[in-house]
Amino acid sequence: MNIDMEKWYYIEEEKEDSTYRFILGEKGENPLVVFGINPSTATPEKLDKTMRVVKRLVELDDNNYDGYIMLNLYPQRTTDPDGLHSEKSEYAYQKNLEVVGNCIKELVRDSKSVDIWAAWGGNIDRRNYLLKSLEAIEKILRPYSVRWLERGEYKNPHHPLYLKKTLPFKEFDVVDYINKKKNNI
Repeated sequence: MNIDMEKWYYIEEEKEDSTYRFILGEKGENPLVVFGINPSTATPEKLDKTMRVVKRLVELDDNNYDGYIMLNLYPQRTTDPDGLHSEKSEYAYQKNLEVVGNCIKELVRDSKSVDIWAAWGGNIDRRNYLLKSLEAIEKILRPYSVRWLERGEYKNPHHPLYLKKTLPFKEFDVVDYINKKKNNI
């Protein structure tokens, strides 16, 4: 795979009999960061349906985003969330946190703040480590100037594939969401 790293953010790795994708996105001066559950088959050369929807929504949005970065709560590639490890890989979990932290640190350094679109949908409930991952990510990002957003009002932040493209972004209180999930509210 020959990837133009001037145009793309991309980190993928084979380890522990799994493929992990930590980051995928098109570079820009003001990219929107998007958090999903786990990566599927997308690569820079061949975006999958979710990534094409993300790209289209970013291009249609009037917030002046000129790129996007897809991060995930867990980096294991699988087309079916039921295929996620039943127990998290400590390596994948820690490496994902490292990549997420470094990505946001770099973006904040280059701009005043970073918008993060919470877009993981209801699959967060499939594995207990996914909420723990979100909580760890939120703690890592807390010192930085980030603004969490969602589109639509649902029990969980809506996945891009199942979203009306006309819904606007609105503020998302990720700490309140985590607390409610932990308390099963």
